Amino acid sequence: MNELRRTLLDDSDAPRELSPDLAFLASRNAAAAAVLLHHAEVYRDLLDRYRAEGPSEEIEEIAIDAAGNLATVLQPLRRREDLLTAMEYAPNLAAPPMAALDQLFFSFVLMTGPDADGESENLLSADDLDALLATESTQAWLKSMQAST
Repeated sequence: MNELRRTLLDDSDAPRELSPDLAFLASRNAAAAAVLLHHAEVYRDLLDRYRAEGPSEEIEEIAIDAAGNLATVLQPLRRREDLLTAMEYAPNLAAPPMAALDQLFFSFVLMTGPDADGESENLLSADDLDALLATESTQAWLKSMQAST
């Protein structure tokens, strides 16, 4: 596991007074926000290259690394579906935008192999990514994450 992924899973900086579940949510939310914003930019650049150059080993390496980073955040969140559901109904909490994280993850995965089957047409477009990031729920979540830092 690389150092970034260790950092994404670290919850040692969560306040000690938080319950284990809240510490988990705080750390995974912060990791998800950082990864989503950074990897959205990486994706836009990589998508332009993928569309212009087609599949390549370099693009595949970048896409695999990015997909791995997203999976490092997604898997623990998906494992705690109970907490995600509770967040959706809590009036003062914003749940992470799992659809945006999932779509970005799957698009990176699609870039990791040859495009023999025309998979590139299933990639998230830059406009679709922008639309996912601009949804009311994603923006509320990002604002809540900025307010907590």
